[in-house]
Amino acid sequence: MYAFNNTASAKTFSCWWYDKSEDVEVAIASAYPLSSKTFFLLGDGNYVALDEGDEIRAQSETGATTTVVITVELDARSTVQNFA
Repeated sequence: MYAFNNTASAKTFSCWWYDKSEDVEVAIASAYPLSSKTFFLLGDGNYVALDEGDEIRAQSETGATTTVVITVELDARSTVQNFA
């Protein structure tokens, strides 16, 4: 996940993993400070395994314009996609 602060001032960014099977939100970043035109990166060789129905939720501070990009790999055993 990559989150970029597009605004001209410092803003905060928060994101959560919603685990549907447990019906809980797990905080990934809470009010993480982002200076103007800087980014938050979750990755660099780290991975999270999501199950079907799980969600990544993101929220930026009021008045912020934050771009969030998430890259996922679909497991071949998934029932969501058929790899023929």
